[in-house]
Amino acid sequence: MKIKLLLILLIFFPLVGCDRYTKNQAVSLLKGQEPLSFLNGFFSLTYHENTGGMLSLGADLSDEWRVILFTFLVGLVLVGG
Repeated sequence: MKIKLLLILLIFFPLVGCDRYTKNQAVSLLKGQEPLSFLNGFFSLTYHENTGGMLSLGADLSDEWRVILFTFLVGLVLVGG
């Protein structure tokens, strides 16, 4: 059980760190800017925000409830599963 938890944490924390880094980069480089286009328009980066979770689930919830639902409860499910 201890090894399983350690493996989950060794995978979880770097993924969360990469996610936060790329989101911060998107905000600093793309927010309020025109889309960045690459390969003659084949690929472009555009800034959008989704205030909820997947498919905007929880978009109508307050910030506090979204943190509780998507951080703590999902974390508990991952650790307990």
